[in-house]
Amino acid sequence: ACLFSPETYESFLLLIGGLFVPLSGAFISDFLLKRDEKSKLRLDSLTSWALGITTYFLIINYVSWLGATIPSFLVSFTMQQVLGRLMR
Repeated sequence: ACLFSPETYESFLLLIGGLFVPLSGAFISDFLLKRDEKSKLRLDSLTSWALGITTYFLIINYVSWLGATIPSFLVSFTMQQVLGRLMR
């Protein structure tokens, strides 16, 4: 019935959380900035997403009792706000 071990499944779930939580932080922050630009690849968004991913995996690997979802979301969200305003 189960094709993968619980450890493999847990790693998969951590990967999903590590990628999509910071992405949602950057996305929501960018939406709140109410940009009137057409969709394009922007360095500020990629940077804030990368910082959120880094935060997530640093917390998971070194301070796992803390939980990484909220801190990585906040880092990504805040950096998108800061960088988005600077890049205008």
